[in-house]
Amino acid sequence: MTDQGPPNKVGITRKAFVSFAVLFMLVIAPAVSYVYLKKGFDYRLESIDQLKEKEISAELRDYIDEQDPFKGNARLLHFPSSNLSGELKVLDAIDERIVDRDRFDIVSFSSEPSLERVDKIDFKSVDATATSDYQFLLLDTSNVVRAVYPYSKDVGSDIMRHLSVVIPVPTKREITLLRDTL
Repeated sequence: MTDQGPPNKVGITRKAFVSFAVLFMLVIAPAVSYVYLKKGFDYRLESIDQLKEKEISAELRDYIDEQDPFKGNARLLHFPSSNLSGELKVLDAIDERIVDRDRFDIVSFSSEPSLERVDKIDFKSVDATATSDYQFLLLDTSNVVRAVYPYSKDVGSDIMRHLSVVIPVPTKREITLLRDTL
């Protein structure tokens, strides 16, 4: 008989490492991925549920329907209240975060332009559309009012959450091969 001696510590740690690696790849990583993706899916479904069509006043609905430039683009309409400086800060923050979006515009019905973003925010002066119920309206590309927001300190994050659903994703160009064009 041969003497085998004490168990090999390197063999035990290697077995433990391989076992943990297999367990991680087959169970832990897929479970973490599922939880992460499920959370994002639920977040998006909740946002979509919040963006059902909203009712607005008849004169504002008529004004929106008359405006041809509103067609085709998602819009954030701003109706100023007594806290105009805070509302303009929200508009500036949103404009900073929305970069290179050809199908999104911000329209403010204020006579006082924002100091920093005069070129990015379209300022109009319309008294008939003034309201005290809300300061921001989110329109989709079909001129449907998807959300109304009264001014609050968290209104910017709510608008950004909904913009991720309303703003259309740019269509990808189709790849054509050089041999197909000849």
